[in-house]
Amino acid sequence: MAKEWVNHLRPERSDLVDLAAIFSLTCLALVAFRSSFGGTFFLVVGVLGAVMGVAIGHIWNRLDLAWPFGGLAVALGYVVVLGAIALPDRSILGLIPTIGSMTAAATTAVGGWKELLTTTTPIGRTGDLMVLPALCGVVSGYTGVVLARRVITSPVALFPPLVVLGLGIATGLPDPVSLLLHGAVIAMVTVGWLAYREHARRPLLESGGRNGRRVASASLVITFAAVGGFLIADLLPGAEANARSVWRPIVPEFDPQQYPSPLASYRDYVKATECRIDGPTNCADLPEEERDPVMFTVEGLPVDVPVRLATMDEYDGLVWRVAAPGEQARPLERSGAFEKIGALVEPEFEGEIADVVITIGEYSDVWVPDVGEVLSLRFVGSSGGQQRDRDLTEAFRYNQATDTAASPLPLRAGDRYEMTVRLPVVLDEYA
Repeated sequence: MAKEWVNHLRPERSDLVDLAAIFSLTCLALVAFRSSFGGTFFLVVGVLGAVMGVAIGHIWNRLDLAWPFGGLAVALGYVVVLGAIALPDRSILGLIPTIGSMTAAATTAVGGWKELLTTTTPIGRTGDLMVLPALCGVVSGYTGVVLARRVITSPVALFPPLVVLGLGIATGLPDPVSLLLHGAVIAMVTVGWLAYREHARRPLLESGGRNGRRVASASLVITFAAVGGFLIADLLPGAEANARSVWRPIVPEFDPQQYPSPLASYRDYVKATECRIDGPTNCADLPEEERDPVMFTVEGLPVDVPVRLATMDEYDGLVWRVAAPGEQARPLERSGAFEKIGALVEPEFEGEIADVVITIGEYSDVWVPDVGEVLSLRFVGSSGGQQRDRDLTEAFRYNQATDTAASPLPLRAGDRYEMTVRLPVVLDEYA
């Protein structure tokens, strides 16, 4: 019985060609997400998703199952298996699914695209966004194989990989990842596959046959056309007519003017410091722990390097404040635009790099203390556990114009985060 099932599921030659074409096109399309994620892990989970997708599509086709069964298998494979692999911090040993990994995979499939657009690149493994390439891989692989085997018109099966390619481009940066892969190589695979399908669909004439010379000549012509087009594309008229449009320039949902000016809270910290150094007599009425509060502790910071609470770059006639999103504060543009940073931010200037750890004490505010220019930041080891670290990571926002960090989820005692920063230049005296 088992042997019969194996023989029934064994792919024929035409099956193998379709599976290989859809798999190859999907993998090539997934490379476009490198503009957003960087690194290679996104491609690993995406390729695993494509393998799962084409396998489910082939089984669904050979067993001639109803449409809902294939969709259910894809959904379960994505949520249970791919969710655990793409989110190793939520799964056990990076392979065994948990309720957290399955829930995150399901919710990110819907709401993660907006977060993807509002996180600075490269994203890396920030948040739960790594499941998106896996989702694209499994859906493209499955639907591509189903359309290729069930629809006579071959070009229809190209639609899923092309959608993945479009998503990778639209959610990335204006600069293309690879013109060679996403132009010449995809075109060669597509033309070769469609030619094979058309050749297999039509019966050969008696006087015809498989002429090796014709096949070699056609392949040579296609290769020269692809290479030549790649080399002279930039020289052709109209090559610079239209710039690539992407979806990434979206204003994040954080308005600093919804919160009190950081200057107001700073006055409270100064008052506490005055009490600590035997300040006004009315401070004697305060309990001892309130006279000498530990706001936060800093590790790894050289002596005399300041810690930044916030940068106020706009004066409304009454108080200094942080500029609102969209305002062109002078001399700093986009100083009110706070974004979610990815795995690493490229430094704007040269300077000494340091690893700094901050643990929050009595400090409680939406403004996250930082140092110099933040290159990476992750919440880890908070007293609230991993869930608290995840919540803070999701809420964290950073402004690269003023190097100011903020979190709509206010910090509290026990929160802890690690930063890699480019230290500022400290001047001994001012000219």
